[in-house]
Amino acid sequence: WFSEDAAPERIQNLKKIIQEIQPNVIGFQEAQSKAAIRQILGSDWVIGMADDPAQFQEVGIAVKAPYKLLRTEWLFPGEALNYAFPDRRDVLRAGLESPSGGRFAVYVVHMKSRRGSEATPAGYSGRNETDRQREQACAMLAGYLTGRPNERHLVLGDFNDSPDDRSLNILESGNLFAKGGPSQWTEPLLVNLSEPLYRQDFVTIGLDRAFVGKALE
Repeated sequence: WFSEDAAPERIQNLKKIIQEIQPNVIGFQEAQSKAAIRQILGSDWVIGMADDPAQFQEVGIAVKAPYKLLRTEWLFPGEALNYAFPDRRDVLRAGLESPSGGRFAVYVVHMKSRRGSEATPAGYSGRNETDRQREQACAMLAGYLTGRPNERHLVLGDFNDSPDDRSLNILESGNLFAKGGPSQWTEPLLVNLSEPLYRQDFVTIGLDRAFVGKALE
């Protein structure tokens, strides 16, 4: 959650990290607005997001030269798909151009969290109640990418799962029947750059054990 009145210390910490990493593309989740993001980015960054005043936890993308942000769009709008993408968690697709003129797409995601759901009281549900939502979302995105074999794709964001969970394996492999566990794909749809780091406890620390919830009958 990053608001327009973020704590000064947090703003400075984020600025320091960005300065150290020197990225050209950043994906955001749970940002209140473009104004909120501007607290940590200069005018040399181009920001793409819906920036809906009625929404306070949006996804967005920021791009810095020599890369160019060409366009942004939502992939799965509409209430009929809210089970997979609740609370405006739709996938943001951004078309980018590299310094060499090559074009590729960046997909910024914010999958359903393991906390709370419409079906159970807030704070009660866990992964056993919400796994299906993340798995369905990843399956839909995998299907979209599979239909574009000649395009270059980069998917980033908050998946709210561990890198070897079933949801991520569906997205990585393109196999809707993929199970959780280490990657075993000979021809993956995507390369999971987080999985090696996960094995070294660099990412998703403790999330594989958090918010288990009540077992489904």
